[in-house]
Amino acid sequence: MKYNLLISSIILMLCAFPGITKAQPLGTNQVSTANVSYIDVFSFGGVGFGGMPCEGEKLFNKISTRRDALEQFVNLYGLAQGNDQAKMYAMVGFYYLNRSLYNHIKANYKNQKIMIKTANGCLYGAEYLSEILKQLESGYFQEQVPKAWLRKSPHNRSAWREK
Repeated sequence: MKYNLLISSIILMLCAFPGITKAQPLGTNQVSTANVSYIDVFSFGGVGFGGMPCEGEKLFNKISTRRDALEQFVNLYGLAQGNDQAKMYAMVGFYYLNRSLYNHIKANYKNQKIMIKTANGCLYGAEYLSEILKQLESGYFQEQVPKAWLRKSPHNRSAWREK
C-alpha cells in the first residue's frame, strides 16, 4: 500500500511539474543540438497538472519570433536526427512559412508508419506522423503560430476576403 502511494505521488509530481526533470535549454540565439535533445514530446498547450508548455513548444515559440524563423526551423529539422518530435515542430514552421518545402519533406514520409510521442494535458501517448500532418493541414495548430503567418494560410478565411 505504501509503495503504491509513493509511486502515485511521484507520478503526480512529475505530471504537475514536467520541467522538474529537465534544465531549461533555451538560452542560446541559435537552435543547437542541446535545444533539440530536450524535446521529448510534441505538444501545443499546457502539459502536466500545472499546464506548463513543454520544451518543444518553448523552442517553437522562441524560433517563431525571429526574423530568420524559416532558417532556424531548417536548422531544427537538420539537428533533430532521429528526434521525430523535434521534426514535427519544424514541420509546423515549414507548413506556414514555406509550403513547397513542407510538401517536399512530407512526400518523404509517404507510406511510413512513424509514431510521434505526444502529450495533451496529463496524458502522454503517441500518434502516427501522418495523423499529425492531417491535423496541421486542417488548421488544428493555427492558434499556436504568429498571426502574421496566417495571412498565407488557406485556413484563414479573412485573408481570402482581403484578396
